[in-house]
Amino acid sequence: MANPAIAAPRRTYLVEHYLVGAGAEELTRSATRLRDTVAQMQREGTEIGYVSATVVPADDYFASVLEAPTEHLAREALTRADIAFERISTAVQVTRSDEREGAPLSRRNEPPNHQEPW
Repeated sequence: MANPAIAAPRRTYLVEHYLVGAGAEELTRSATRLRDTVAQMQREGTEIGYVSATVVPADDYFASVLEAPTEHLAREALTRADIAFERISTAVQVTRSDEREGAPLSRRNEPPNHQEPW
């Protein structure tokens, strides 16, 4: 298992999945399979986390949020779970407490040397 004192910083990844013809149950099963796969990877010592999934049955779509030191590990989880995806993007998570307190967006999930576009 990885030593937490030297663990790589995690980034947040938003993954978009379109499963044409899938109903709510199939989309939910896919999200659950991804969650279970990430849990297995954690038991194996991989630094990865399952944050959440949002299912949109009317669009045959679900979005998942993973945390990992690299995009490669996020992709590995998707491959092991046998779940197709259309896009994976580095994301910055904004929590309700950030919004309530008027805090600036967290920089912990941004790539090194990130510069604002404005």
